[in-house]
Amino acid sequence: MAKIHIEGSSDRPEVIKHYLDFIDRRSYSSLDAVMDDVYQETGIDLVNTKNMETTLSKLGLVNDQDRQRLTDYGRDIVEVLLYNEQLFYELLHFTYATAYHRSPRPDRAISWAYYHICDEFRRRGPVDFTDAKQEVVEAVMEEADRASDEALKDHGPLSNTSLTNYRRFIEPLDPSVYQSGEVTLRSFAPKELVLATIDHLYRTDVVSGTIGYGDLLELTGDTIDTVCTILLLQEESVTDVIEHVASMDARLSLQSDYQLRVRLTDPVEINDLA
Repeated sequence: MAKIHIEGSSDRPEVIKHYLDFIDRRSYSSLDAVMDDVYQETGIDLVNTKNMETTLSKLGLVNDQDRQRLTDYGRDIVEVLLYNEQLFYELLHFTYATAYHRSPRPDRAISWAYYHICDEFRRRGPVDFTDAKQEVVEAVMEEADRASDEALKDHGPLSNTSLTNYRRFIEPLDPSVYQSGEVTLRSFAPKELVLATIDHLYRTDVVSGTIGYGDLLELTGDTIDTVCTILLLQEESVTDVIEHVASMDARLSLQSDYQLRVRLTDPVEINDLA
């Protein structure tokens, strides 16, 4: 079954941060051993880590066979953490939102659900989180039922608990998208996340199966929707945000003639962003 329920009890993003950091620096043979050290050094105690390792494996952050060992992608994320803790939380959100696009398979259905929850809030924001929860659950479930993806053929349920757990991953984002019980869209996003998101469009066929680095990509329709969903960004801010990032990174440029188009000349590696 493709599991679309999002797990993540209280403090889950912070616990993931410590877990990845500790297994990067030391050798372990069990989750309990890692969490014992996390408790000794950070004071985080009695947190619910149910299915955390499984989720990290599905998202491509830890090794399938040895979940106390980072993948190359996980190592790149931890490298960012060493230099910029806030950016780590942005990239954790990015990973949840994009893992399914990178590899659309049943065990990454959690990422499909996360992306579509972001999309539903993007369409509704600003909105009271509690008031919108049930509506968002129903909309994403209907989308899953309609999806032609083979990977979602036999999907599990989404619930209000899934939404509460989702909220924990957007709470640390800065600029903020969740404050005083309300989900709002950002008018600005960190330049590193903007670069990673545009690179994501070039790496995957989420928008176009034929786009290659150096090609121009039209900023219309699906492209705008995908960028705004991942960044939780106001549509009217997209041009300004990309222009700002392009002024700081030579790989990215914006071209405006009859149509607004963006060009990324070279890949953006996650550990480049540190």
